[in-house]
Amino acid sequence: PARTAARLRLADLQDAAGNEAAAISTLRAGLEFVEDRMAVLERLLPLLVRGGREREVGTLLDSVAPAGPHDGDALVNVGYLYLSARRPQRAEAVGREAREREPSSPRATLLVADALAARGERDEALAELGGIGPGAPRFVDAQLRAVALLRDAGRLDEALVLARRLAKDQPSLAAPFELAATC
Repeated sequence: PARTAARLRLADLQDAAGNEAAAISTLRAGLEFVEDRMAVLERLLPLLVRGGREREVGTLLDSVAPAGPHDGDALVNVGYLYLSARRPQRAEAVGREAREREPSSPRATLLVADALAARGERDEALAELGGIGPGAPRFVDAQLRAVALLRDAGRLDEALVLARRLAKDQPSLAAPFELAATC
């Protein structure tokens, strides 16, 4: 894990310095460590997408495709890789599959909502987020995403009410206050 963290920091520095090729090379070298593969892929795929290297993106996604018996959480991780590679339809399908395996998985619901939002289907994404009720794990995450979706859809009054409610209920979090300010 320490080696992976250092590798990710180095790749971030290389990318920030405008050396995308070096960042990609640094991250590719980290793919050999199976236990840290997902963390490296989460950073590598967006770089490859940004660089227009679709063939490499496809190959890497195929290497982690959910073909075998994964639990719902592992599927969600794979789904977010698809989302980071700008493949929201595939991410949504993986999220729905994860939810079939673990029906009460809020992470799977968040993935489906994020994929729908990435495709511009805000109302459908909001409906998905509404399925994560108060007290459920990830409830605050769902509410924060809902505020952002409402704000982006121009439904500022609704977004502001929700953001203020979250700020009142979660005073230690900065995000509800920031979202309220942007509304």
